[in-house]
Amino acid sequence: MGESSPSPGEALGETFPQPWGGPWGNFYVQAVRCLDNVLLKGYTKVSLITENADHLDVETIVNATRDSVAIYGSRYASAIAFEILTHHDVLISGASGFGRLAALLQAQTKASVRVVTNTPEHPFGYLLNTIGADQSAKEEVWADAATSLAGTPAILDLKARAETSAAFS
Repeated sequence: MGESSPSPGEALGETFPQPWGGPWGNFYVQAVRCLDNVLLKGYTKVSLITENADHLDVETIVNATRDSVAIYGSRYASAIAFEILTHHDVLISGASGFGRLAALLQAQTKASVRVVTNTPEHPFGYLLNTIGADQSAKEEVWADAATSLAGTPAILDLKARAETSAAFS
């Protein structure tokens, strides 16, 4: 499929030695771990939408996710990807304008949760049930984020739905 993704050492050099890939891989892994702390295991459907399904960060995120992951690569139409982004219960978005627009729209549709990178131009902390984090946020920031999310109406609703589903299975 063309050029392969760089190895962590090639991409990061000595400046970012984390075992989970590049700086974006780190953001997504930390966001997934944050959500794992507040959502029930086995009741999370993870959909990863990306332009490059072979990228190192995709593999890193999949390996860090405790529940199964469906990967939607560039072969899917933008309209399908956008539908997925705006109608899931949880959205994690980096700096992509596509994901950030989806986060704004998703916030208005139903009880849902967003974890989005902060940018000075477009902060997301004002949205209900939304965590804005810097790309290079430290683990204690993510621990605080998990604590903040745990009591939000959207997380409580997701847990209740999962518990109800478990009771009937």
